[in-house]
Amino acid sequence: MGTDLSQDKIAANWDWALKTELPQHEVFLPSYRISRFMVTNEQWAFFLQQSDWRWADRNRLWRGGLPRGKEKHPIVWVTWYDAQAFCKWAGVYLPTEAEWDVTAGNNLTLRRY
Repeated sequence: MGTDLSQDKIAANWDWALKTELPQHEVFLPSYRISRFMVTNEQWAFFLQQSDWRWADRNRLWRGGLPRGKEKHPIVWVTWYDAQAFCKWAGVYLPTEAEWDVTAGNNLTLRRY
């Protein structure tokens, strides 16, 4: 994981890459499972209804309630804390950066031992 700054000229010009992407290192992952589908607006609405979670962007996006015709669309405008609360409520966990990168196929080499 991490960025090869000799290969990524854009990242090489940003301080954040120096602080967060170095040094490159190998990560070994145990077996894990990840959902195939994103959380939908409908699922998010059910979570909000069943929990005491206060979603900061509710009034900005859903002034009139869950948008009609968008029930099966992925939820947007959620923070990491929002997602973490949903996962805790649902009995699952957020994938780590490494799990997400492998699942998304972000040009990582998978080695099986």
